[in-house]
Amino acid sequence: QDPGGAFVAAPGFPVYRYCWIRDGSFCAHALDAVGEHARAAAFHRWTAAVVLQHRGKVERLGAQAPPPGRPPDDAAVLHTRFRVDGTEGREPWSNFQLDGYGLWLSALGLHLQATGGDPSPYREAVGLVVRYLAALCDRPCWNCWEEHPDRIHPTTVAAVARGLERAAAILEDDGAAAIAVRARARLAAVAAAAGGVLPRFEGSEAVDGSALLVFGPFGPFDPGDPVVRATVGRIEAELVAEGAGVHRYLGDGYYGGGLWVPLAGALALARARLGDGPGAREAVAWIEGTADAHGLLPEQVP
Repeated sequence: QDPGGAFVAAPGFPVYRYCWIRDGSFCAHALDAVGEHARAAAFHRWTAAVVLQHRGKVERLGAQAPPPGRPPDDAAVLHTRFRVDGTEGREPWSNFQLDGYGLWLSALGLHLQATGGDPSPYREAVGLVVRYLAALCDRPCWNCWEEHPDRIHPTTVAAVARGLERAAAILEDDGAAAIAVRARARLAAVAAAAGGVLPRFEGSEAVDGSALLVFGPFGPFDPGDPVVRATVGRIEAELVAEGAGVHRYLGDGYYGGGLWVPLAGALALARARLGDGPGAREAVAWIEGTADAHGLLPEQVP
């Protein structure tokens, strides 16, 4: 963690020497879970400051939003990753990713619940993020794997829906909740069309390991939801190897299509919520087994 609050994805790899809003939100929630509230708060203050630093983009969207058939370019959107000083990267990147901002709203809401903190320092930034998501949440965007920018991704929709619900409580505003209701309805329709599972993208019946990311505290699903059980069942059958390692999706060829450590963590959370304590502990043990001699975890393993 940078002294300013940002979490750097991988300090030793220049391309990853940035803070992703998505990744940082997961880190902050993990810190809250073990009582490190001051460190989590530092990340939330940093994110709010970054949003305010780039507020002009949100304010211009109302008048300059591109037509629905054309994705906005990087100059018009809030980026998915930033340098620790809040500035944007200069190299080309798949920056139009909406799920991270939904995840941040959820992580912040959970942080305020855990600490009984005052939401007022965050309300301006939260309001800007809500405006941003309201303007763009119905558009195709890059998914969390930075693929398929021409698709609607249910995992993204779910992350945004839950984030907006938590934002509604922070802002004491029903507008965000109303958008979340529409997003939930869309998720239900997409799952019904896919045979009762949360699919990889709208129009598909294939599953994606990223669904696990929104089956825990960052998603709008109750543990008993049939969609959760059906999707986890498909993921367990098709994507889980060695008892706990998780492939992203069938046919993944990125660096050989290995087993992803973050997805094993999400699997542990999903199993725990479904009452499978031994399965959750198995996933945690698998994660620990991927660490190197210095205790560092990789992104994926073969």
